[in-house]
Amino acid sequence: HTFLRLGPNKPFANVQAVKRPGSSIKISVQSGFRGLDIMKTTQSGFVDFHKCKFTSLPEATDRILGTSIDAEWSYSPAMIARGNINFNKIAAEVESA
Repeated sequence: HTFLRLGPNKPFANVQAVKRPGSSIKISVQSGFRGLDIMKTTQSGFVDFHKCKFTSLPEATDRILGTSIDAEWSYSPAMIARGNINFNKIAAEVESA
């Protein structure tokens, strides 16, 4: 089982446009979210992972996994030029992956 906490993850967007004399405008778009908390309570074992002298986590076939995730992605210049980007749909797909 995997659980996502509803809120307080915070979506964000960063849009930059640069126009230099004699050149066309260049637009970059990044978006993402910060603070998405997840917890996985089944089938989250850690076995057969790389170990070194600093390894302190013992192997276990099943254990609870909890973490907070920040994610950021960029949109291609072609997507930006086409317009009509469904930012909410893309964020929901990333969040549910």
